[in-house]
Amino acid sequence: MTNVLYWMVLLETLTLSGAVYYCDVGDPCAEANIRTLYQPYARSVNCKQDILHGACDRHITPQWYRVDIPMLTQCPELQSCGALYPVWLNGTLPNIRDGTVDRTACTAGFGSCCVRSYGIQIKHCGQFYAFCLAALDTCPERYCFGENGPCDYPVSITPVKRTSFSKDRTENQPDTLEIIFILILIVLTGIFVSLLCFAAKKYKTRPVDIGGFPSMVNRIVVEQDACEQKKPPPYTSRLNI
Repeated sequence: MTNVLYWMVLLETLTLSGAVYYCDVGDPCAEANIRTLYQPYARSVNCKQDILHGACDRHITPQWYRVDIPMLTQCPELQSCGALYPVWLNGTLPNIRDGTVDRTACTAGFGSCCVRSYGIQIKHCGQFYAFCLAALDTCPERYCFGENGPCDYPVSITPVKRTSFSKDRTENQPDTLEIIFILILIVLTGIFVSLLCFAAKKYKTRPVDIGGFPSMVNRIVVEQDACEQKKPPPYTSRLNI
């Protein structure tokens, strides 16, 4: 039992140290000040996902970055910060006296504000923040910085090429609300049919009043065999003919 605990603790220690080894520098502020954030454009929460450019932080180099705008500290909506799955700071920003702090960044997804988490480090450097960011697991995930910033992409950034098939499929693809409406309509239709079948079994040949609809609807006679499979006639042996 002792050996098992030892190896579990050792494995956890190696995992944690390996996840932030790139953050181990002498002066995070000096290290971050020599480079700006990877793809700094269209990162604020007001910037919607741009599928033409396909911005993503999966290919970000894990290291310290200078950031003049703080990371978003509230759960954003999907398709914001220039990506489908925005990543936000699940915690507070440090003060100058706090030094380098460990924080958790969360990926906002369907049904949860933290479907995936990443360990990052932050330091308040006075005029800016130093962020040691990890590469994200999937595309399109992207770190969120700021609440109301410009959403324009540089002219030098080439949009992602799409085939005519993918373009037509994207343009004709229904949005989430349409899909939810269709599913609700299917469920309600199933419930309505089930109620009719239940009424047929219970009342057999009695007329059914369906909400006071005029004309033909009130004269519908629900029969029991309307919701049951027709049974074949009994088999008759030729010997009995």
